[in-house]
Amino acid sequence: MNSDKLTVTTPSDTEILMTRYFDAPKDVVFRFFTDYSTHPKWVGCGMAKSLESTGGNSIGDPWKWVMDMGDGNICEFFGQCLEHIEGEKSARTFMFNMPSIREMVTVEVATFTSEGDRTKIEILVRHLDQASRDGQIASGMEHGASMTYDNLETLIKENS
Repeated sequence: MNSDKLTVTTPSDTEILMTRYFDAPKDVVFRFFTDYSTHPKWVGCGMAKSLESTGGNSIGDPWKWVMDMGDGNICEFFGQCLEHIEGEKSARTFMFNMPSIREMVTVEVATFTSEGDRTKIEILVRHLDQASRDGQIASGMEHGASMTYDNLETLIKENS
């Protein structure tokens, strides 16, 4: 397992920056990160019983994750592709389909950088206001995101 864990910082009052290193080439990490058919194998905090994932990487393409939490609850995340530069950058809107926070649209911009044999991903999450950003941090997102990217690391190693 990669010894580099996810780091989460707040570069501004409305932003969250997640940084994670992977022991794999950039093109491989980018492919798994942006291929929605692989997401059921790595996305999620370990609580979901199943994940359906659909989406595309052309500007304007919708994407969606539907997680069955196994207790009768279904969690839906969805958005739209804003930018896709092969091997370099992926940007999308991100929304959680829950009535109280559905209006809290974020923009996620993931950039991929080669550092020797490793790849650094930086995911900048932009919120409309500080309260939304702080709410996401308070939700436990750091734990869920950390587990998700550990799952991605494992999947990449199993398929290399």
